[in-house]
Amino acid sequence: MGWSKLSTTRRSRILAALIGLALALVGISTVWAAIWVEFHPSSAPPGATVEVRGYGFPPSSPLAVFLAPKDVVDAITSSEDSRLISIGVMTANQTGEGRMRFVVPDLSPGTYQGLIHCEPCARYSFGRTMAPGEYFSITPTLLPESGKDPASSELKGIFAALVGLLLVAAGLWIKFGAIRIAKQ
Repeated sequence: MGWSKLSTTRRSRILAALIGLALALVGISTVWAAIWVEFHPSSAPPGATVEVRGYGFPPSSPLAVFLAPKDVVDAITSSEDSRLISIGVMTANQTGEGRMRFVVPDLSPGTYQGLIHCEPCARYSFGRTMAPGEYFSITPTLLPESGKDPASSELKGIFAALVGLLLVAAGLWIKFGAIRIAKQ
């Protein structure tokens, strides 16, 4: 039986069911997309304090927050994955927003991605319990006494030594070169 041979009522019901299914699928993906985690600031050295903000979570949900190297995030499906670095637990308030602070762990400089373990989110996300968040960059450690980058301090020391050698050479040239010029 073809589409044209169906009654108007039956065609309307089929069309309504298809539209309803499409809206349900869009609604499910929208719920997952509305869950988000961000870092303030978005980069810091180990030992710095960073704030995590999360949005769109079920109210009063405790949420485990993790970092993972950005190149392995897509392969992580469980909060038990050994590649996850736990940074704390955030609890969503009544509006589904949460905040927490953490101290950046002593990890290699690079780009990491935030992940949230959210059991109640699974029913809206095809069973997934790990929600991806914003990228976070761990930067090189600053020298504690000066607050400056170690590489920058080393370059400044080399530059100062070169300037010192140039000044000594210029002084010797002036002292001995000037005497010869004056005698001629």
